[in-house]
Amino acid sequence: MAAFEASHVLVTSDQQPYQQGYLPVLSLCQQLVYKLGPLNVDTGAGVVTVDNYQDVVALAEAGIR
Repeated sequence: MAAFEASHVLVTSDQQPYQQGYLPVLSLCQQLVYKLGPLNVDTGAGVVTVDNYQDVVALAEAGIR
């Protein structure tokens, strides 16, 4: 957030590491072991910019991912 305030960063993407990392592996394992169909997980298209970074400051400082 300090980088936004200092104008070093103009835009960044909001990542969902659990949804983008663990769930695809879980889906693959379930497909191989249980012959289930693949999971369809919408991880969103969150973008943090200089216009809206104040909305996520509290979450970032709390360590919420």
